[in-house]
Amino acid sequence: MAIFAGWERWQVQRLGARFVSEKEGKAARRHLEMLLEKHLHSHLEQTLHVLRISDLVLRESAQTALAQQLTLLREKQLPPPDLFELTESVTLQIASQHLNALQPARRQLQLCILSVLRNRADLFLLEKGLGGGLLAGIKGAGRATTSARWQRLVTVPTVAGATYKAGLDPQTTHFLTELMERILSGVGHRVAVEALVSVVSALSDLPEPPVHDVGENHPLAEKLEAMFLLRQLWDALLALPVRQRVILLLGAQDTTGESLLSLLTRHEIVREGELAQAMEIGTRSFPVLLRELPCSDTRLAELLKITPETVRQQRLNARLRLVNLLDLWGEQAL
Repeated sequence: MAIFAGWERWQVQRLGARFVSEKEGKAARRHLEMLLEKHLHSHLEQTLHVLRISDLVLRESAQTALAQQLTLLREKQLPPPDLFELTESVTLQIASQHLNALQPARRQLQLCILSVLRNRADLFLLEKGLGGGLLAGIKGAGRATTSARWQRLVTVPTVAGATYKAGLDPQTTHFLTELMERILSGVGHRVAVEALVSVVSALSDLPEPPVHDVGENHPLAEKLEAMFLLRQLWDALLALPVRQRVILLLGAQDTTGESLLSLLTRHEIVREGELAQAMEIGTRSFPVLLRELPCSDTRLAELLKITPETVRQQRLNARLRLVNLLDLWGEQAL
């Protein structure tokens, strides 16, 4: 059976590569239809079946989203990732949006799970999979796969996951962390975060998390999401060249006009001293710059001793390196 599965995967990847490289529109559409109808749609429907979702409108939405993702690969002339993983990732994201809309408590649980995964890096792994979706696992977990144990856990979570929940008190502070640790340790390999949320949701029996106002009248769930995204962004910024890092930190702003640097400090992602060190700016000059945020291209050019045109080009280069990590600000801001 594994041989046949490997052969089909090879065929799908080969067909995907032909579609992406096809220059003639009619031939490309033919390859896309063959790819979807003969291979990927069945995998999409299987993913929905495992999640016990039979909504026809949702299935059509997932099929449309998958076709759009594949078309985008061709337009950008990008090599196709693992197309079965891409199909599963797109389907899980569409299904998650659907379930979150029906159950607001599930969305808040999803944000709490992301927060635990990000803040307990000593215990969990959190990474972007080949299909574009987030994967989670216990520290040292094997690569993502579809094991029989995980399939059963996703299909009948309350039955297959009863032993993971045994002895845990849902009212304790560490219930969610301990439940996730048991599940991911038991599975032993990386799993899609969206599917993990469905399993935890079925096992947790948590009451709907209360919503509190936390500064700026934002609900707690939105603050958790903002903190998760900002921490991801900060890690990515540290990987950029210093000049690009400075341009984004001092010049970027969100749609309300708040600077990126201000967002990072307000959400306590990083301290001012760490920011100054990351930008290689003296501690005496830094407070002065804070009063000028967000800095104009002309001001950034003066600070970096380059031209405003170079500032704009460096900003574009930085955005291109960050765009695959997260999409927090619009094009005009970054």
